[in-house]
Amino acid sequence: MDDSDLGFVDTVAGKLKKRKAVETPEQIEAEKRRREEEARAKIEREARLAAKLEKENVKWKQVWPEGDLLQCYACVRRSGVGLCEWVNSKHQKVPRQFHPIMRVPMCDACYIHYHNQDFQVNWNEESGKMEHDTCRLCATEGHLVFCGNPECAQAFCQDCILRMVGQEDLDEILERDPWVCFCCEPKPIEHLEVRWE
Repeated sequence: MDDSDLGFVDTVAGKLKKRKAVETPEQIEAEKRRREEEARAKIEREARLAAKLEKENVKWKQVWPEGDLLQCYACVRRSGVGLCEWVNSKHQKVPRQFHPIMRVPMCDACYIHYHNQDFQVNWNEESGKMEHDTCRLCATEGHLVFCGNPECAQAFCQDCILRMVGQEDLDEILERDPWVCFCCEPKPIEHLEVRWE
């Protein structure tokens, strides 16, 4: 250690002595508490940031129906002519689309068809409420079954209901009055929906 280093040590030591002489024990204690609080706050900030980053990095995975349930539920096949490329086949690959409201799998052709339709809602004198004039699932006209909920305008064609819940449930729905649709009560088709986990 040369003379310049000793001078620096003496200067720092002198400043510390001077500072301690000026500060009272209460001031020293208050400064110590302030530093401890700052350190605690910093640790909490870092922990919150780490939790936020960990939450943002969670990768959600889409889960599609399995096996026989993996098919297009918005097939618009009518009288042997249709847009659905999955008609009469079970699908070996995971579809890329799902219905924007019902969240059931859709083939590309049905997805495009659905998004190119103008959904009209008209006043129905018989029911005394506004109702869609096309099926909410496949976006085509057909033998429509209307939702019995007074606040809901949805309608579903019998073909789509049959595809989703089967003949027995369709028969029950046709006998039931009023029927509450899958938009208002999605439980019957939850097992068909694309979900995240």
